[in-house]
Amino acid sequence: KGSVMSTSKIFNLIGKVVCYLLFALGVIFGALIIINGSKLQADVALQDKLVTPSIIISIAAVIIAIILAVVLPLFFISYTKQGLIKSGATILGIVLIIVIAYLIPDAELSEEFMNNPELNVNPTISKLVGTGCYVTYFTFVAALLTILFSTVLGFIKKR
Repeated sequence: KGSVMSTSKIFNLIGKVVCYLLFALGVIFGALIIINGSKLQADVALQDKLVTPSIIISIAAVIIAIILAVVLPLFFISYTKQGLIKSGATILGIVLIIVIAYLIPDAELSEEFMNNPELNVNPTISKLVGTGCYVTYFTFVAALLTILFSTVLGFIKKR
């Protein structure tokens, strides 16, 4: 049990360091974009220097979050039966959210996107963007419901 706690503390520390690093990079690039906002529209080279790294940081943060959401529950599965059930439920919940979010959006494009080759949008990209949006919405609602549920459960346990 002691090794589980120390491993948990190590993962917690690594998570905090990664979060702070990504937050600092986001603030730096966000400030640079705000400062150079009026120049960005006309200068493609400046867009590549500022906007592209911001997008890469965002993608990296999402990939790290997905990896941690899948790997950490798998790491703690073997310790207890209850942990196995919780980890399985977490992974099942994530997969369920992604599947439902994938089924909701359609792949149809509006005239604006179909007639503009510069936007480089096709039905697959449209479906994946819609899926990403719905995953974000569902995850946000799930987080709010979890907070609400734990708060209500805390009040009930106190009484």
